[in-house]
Amino acid sequence: MSVLETGDGRLAYDVRGDGPPLVLLHPGGINRAGELHARTMVLTGALDTSDIHEVADLLERSGRDVRRVSFDDAGHQAALERPREFEELLTAFLRAH
Repeated sequence: MSVLETGDGRLAYDVRGDGPPLVLLHPGGINRAGELHARTMVLTGALDTSDIHEVADLLERSGRDVRRVSFDDAGHQAALERPREFEELLTAFLRAH
């Protein structure tokens, strides 16, 4: 899957497989990430796709109070793959904020 810019602020996801190509359009909310006013935690797994890391990078750079955390040896479902660490991290984040 690749992420494409449409030129109008939306993202298009180009999905390829055995069938015909499929392009999914996303409304482009990432362009409004700078409007976040709440403290935000962005969690990624180090083994997740580069597309997800690009989105997490954008969120980290555009938010006012964004904390980025990456779990080593975890993929896209990092919270499910490492539930104890996720619970500890989330609990500490919520208590601090």
